[in-house]
Amino acid sequence: MTLPHDPLLDLCAPHIASPDVDVDPAQHCIRMCFHGLARFGVQLTRVAESKNGLDFVAQQPLLARPYFRAFQPAGQ
Repeated sequence: MTLPHDPLLDLCAPHIASPDVDVDPAQHCIRMCFHGLARFGVQLTRVAESKNGLDFVAQQPLLARPYFRAFQPAGQ
């Protein structure tokens, strides 16, 4: 079977993937959840915040495994 990418590269190449962006008007900031390489073979989700939508600063702690999504149901 031929894969469209190199699986070893997924285990060791630093990257940022699967961004999920939310605007928080009350706090006047934009939060972006994303995942990336934490160490060899381990990808984790974290959040970064921005005041202008261009400059994001990653926050601690690491949140979860990759593809983590959080949302607040409408009306809550």
